[in-house]
Amino acid sequence: MKIVAKKYFLNFFCLFIFYSAPLFSQNKINIADIDFENPKNFEKYSISRISEYSYKISDKGKIKIDSTLEKEFIYNKNEMIISGINRKYIHSPHGISHMEYYNFKNIYNKDSTLSKKIMQIPGADSAQVVVKEEILKYNAEKNLIKKKYYSKKYLNDTISKPFSIEEPKEIVLEYDKENNIIKESISIDSTKYFKDGNYINKCVYCHSKKIYKSNIYKNNKLDETITYTHEETPHSKTKFIYNINNKIVRKVDSTGYYNPKPIFQKETNYLYTKDAYYEIVNSFNKKNTKKFDLTDSVIWEEELFLNSGIKNYTYHIYLKNEYLVNYIYNKNKLKIKRLYNNIGLLKEIKYYRNNVLIDVKRYFYE
Repeated sequence: MKIVAKKYFLNFFCLFIFYSAPLFSQNKINIADIDFENPKNFEKYSISRISEYSYKISDKGKIKIDSTLEKEFIYNKNEMIISGINRKYIHSPHGISHMEYYNFKNIYNKDSTLSKKIMQIPGADSAQVVVKEEILKYNAEKNLIKKKYYSKKYLNDTISKPFSIEEPKEIVLEYDKENNIIKESISIDSTKYFKDGNYINKCVYCHSKKIYKSNIYKNNKLDETITYTHEETPHSKTKFIYNINNKIVRKVDSTGYYNPKPIFQKETNYLYTKDAYYEIVNSFNKKNTKKFDLTDSVIWEEELFLNSGIKNYTYHIYLKNEYLVNYIYNKNKLKIKRLYNNIGLLKEIKYYRNNVLIDVKRYFYE
């Protein structure tokens, strides 16, 4: 049991490190977590390269000189391309969770909207290379209306023809007159395998265009969201309820509409006071409460497991050019300390467990 608990804690902490950057970034003190896959932000800060380095930590919690490049974004203004190295956390409930690193290349239109995204990641073994591509199209209002994406697998390199093109998908979005998304449809083509000089098609999950999500608006407010099965019958629903000031006060998620009796998933309630508001999420065996100030900055969070009575707490502290997140989890204390320069660019993140430094990431701009 101790080994399982330790493994669960480590997986959770990896998730906490990876998602803490975007999750808690509210610009109360002129702090910005900037989307550097957007050319406009390179232009805004007059930079062309961002690099993230991770530094090794000694057993005593001291920072070593050795560092590893973990992320890099390079902006080519003339070509309207952002390329480099990025990562994402792969959470596997039944396998080994891990961080996945990949090379990427984003190609943009003149108005800075994303036109094509290419990601190259390691394959299942050292002899494979996987290239994932996304192609995006927009309407006159610059709303995304179509996205095609597929995965190509190569042997050893990306020069020869791919030996498979797996399940090419196309998503189509439809809008109302107020530019609200009202319908999302998806089609999946056959997987293609290269054999004897030709591609052969294999259809397992492929299907023609089918609706998989719809949004219903009333008085320009989102009233209900519905997802659909492959048979285009309702699968899950989210209902939104507002007060007389058009602020959301309740959200109810339910699923199983393909069965005779749907089931409850979770309910989210919003309470408003003079200087703050609260988000309270109730699910089957857990209750999450968050407090926000009027600038949408999260102040504290409480996670309560109803079956065991265990409570986890997160506190957010905003200082000048500094942002702290303190998390108390099952008698373990996790802390993230984020430092910014005078124009709001992230300089450094330090991660602590039980007041011992365990990881440092530093950011450099050119």
